[in-house]
Amino acid sequence: MLQEAFLCAMYATMVS
Repeated sequence: MLQEAFLCAMYATMVS
């Protein structure tokens, strides 16, 4: 899912 990938990317950016 695109939304799931987007959420994962945002989460990774926040955690980074």
